[in-house]
Amino acid sequence: MATRSEDVVSQVLLLTVYANVRSIAEGDFPGAAEIGRRAIALAESTADRALYLMASGVQYPLFLLGALDESEAILDRAIELADGDPKLGDGIIACPLAYAYIFKGGIQLNRGRLEHGGALIERGMELAAEHDALETVGWGHLWMVFHAQFCGTPEASEAHARQALAFAERIGDAFSRAWSWDRVGGALCELGDWRGAIEAVERSRAIGSEHRTAADTMSWHLSTLGQAHLGLGDGARAVALLREAEQLTRRRGERTYAVTANVLLARVLLAVEGPAAHTEIRAALERARTLAEDVGVGVMMASIHREAAELARLSGDAEGHLHELREAHRGFIATGATGYARRIEAEWPELAVHGQRPA
Repeated sequence: MATRSEDVVSQVLLLTVYANVRSIAEGDFPGAAEIGRRAIALAESTADRALYLMASGVQYPLFLLGALDESEAILDRAIELADGDPKLGDGIIACPLAYAYIFKGGIQLNRGRLEHGGALIERGMELAAEHDALETVGWGHLWMVFHAQFCGTPEASEAHARQALAFAERIGDAFSRAWSWDRVGGALCELGDWRGAIEAVERSRAIGSEHRTAADTMSWHLSTLGQAHLGLGDGARAVALLREAEQLTRRRGERTYAVTANVLLARVLLAVEGPAAHTEIRAALERARTLAEDVGVGVMMASIHREAAELARLSGDAEGHLHELREAHRGFIATGATGYARRIEAEWPELAVHGQRPA
């Protein structure tokens, strides 16, 4: 109807909403991306700056698919068109300019620019808070969970997850509640609270199932549950869940998260089966490395080296172990993941040489 009547504004809004439905309700990220591309192209063809900002959320499935450059270009264009106006295009997204800063920051985190990405997220959160865009502030906290996880600071990760949950419960939004409980589970897993992590993830799953939302959390659910069951001593179940997570990212084209899924699969296999699973572990790390290079997920390269170091150690390859450990340490320092760098230094003080750590 909108097409027949040549109502471009309605077409853009309908396509934008439908892209969100296909993404977070159905988990069809390729389909959502194609619909989103149509929306953003139509919005760009008009002189309506607000319309483009309303449609800018369609960048999200592109991010999931690993099209980081395309996703970031949409956010950069939104920031340019907003021209400092935080209310322009307010509607589908609360405070679109703040959203653009936050999600651009999230992309920068994945590229391995932790300091810059964190600063952008905080800038967006401050702007959203000034204009009572509570859901957008909550999304900022969710991205800061990832910032803390990439930095290796699990206490900060839990703090941001709890703050995101507080905002989500306040506004009552099912999507934000499901994501917040998922990230609480991820943070508790990092802290070794295995049962708490499982409970949080199950709460997230229940909300998503009841309201048919947050389909983009499914791979994260499986990964967190796998790690938690490993912590509880059920290695076989842990391996099965991590394999399922990796396969799900492959089926749905989640190339950005597939890097992490493969690293975690390798980590769990190392803990459960050790060198006996050398072939599968090596394959998972190679998939992670190839994807990280292709997509541009530089933040995970050091973690890939860290798991390769552990494989070398368990296989009796002392030289390979030290080489991969050096590369992991160098990568953590370069990205600003100081928590992980310090853990390596605590075990191998000789790696904390003068000049490797920034002043």
